[in-house]
Amino acid sequence: MILSIKDLRKIYHTKQNEILAVDNFSFDLKEGEFVAIVGPSGCGKSTILSILCGLDKASSGSIKTRKNLKFGYMPQGDNLFEWQTIFKNCLLGLEINKQVTEENKAYVKKLLKTYGLEEFENAYPSNLSGGMRQRVALIRTLATKPDLLLLDEPFSALDYQSRLAVSDDVYRIIKKEKKSAIMITHDISEALAMAERVIVLSQRPSVVKNIYEIKLTNRSTPINNRKAKEFAKYYDMIWKDIDFHV
Repeated sequence: MILSIKDLRKIYHTKQNEILAVDNFSFDLKEGEFVAIVGPSGCGKSTILSILCGLDKASSGSIKTRKNLKFGYMPQGDNLFEWQTIFKNCLLGLEINKQVTEENKAYVKKLLKTYGLEEFENAYPSNLSGGMRQRVALIRTLATKPDLLLLDEPFSALDYQSRLAVSDDVYRIIKKEKKSAIMITHDISEALAMAERVIVLSQRPSVVKNIYEIKLTNRSTPINNRKAKEFAKYYDMIWKDIDFHV
């Protein structure tokens, strides 16, 4: 295990009362595993991710990690600086951490070349498609050499066709780079197509309703995984667990 979360609890305090957002959230993450977290809107998915990456603090519970585990956080949207070149955008995390060395710059150039963006390194974000921008955002996250990627609805700003293509891109990159990943999404199909396990959360206060180990025949890329014979069965079970109300 590279990450073990036990009885995580988050309470928000207001002037009038306190709001229990997350209650007794527990799970273990294996090395190289891709886990997706789904649940109703506003249930606390982003809160859990914010706590894991240090943007928020848990009220109680424990988070244990493998020694020297490095996190990489990929927020909603690409958040690229329009006035910076693609190469400069990819260096942002390294600049924040004061790790801009010749070795790390060479690593970024290698990532850009490997994932088809070498010829755009001196271009600006406005010259790129939505899918290419998302690849840049992932390379920016990978530049700091994290062990675990935290993906916060990374494809939510894209249209449906782009989501499918970019999810394939991102999945291939994460697996090729041998990274572990936790992704939150409101899209059940996206979760099933990408993750080896899917954690289903309840309405707030968020508790774990179920954890599904996704066993698909001939598992490969997210687009192909949607064609697996087991896909619809898992989708129906998770849909019922989430209990969406329109």
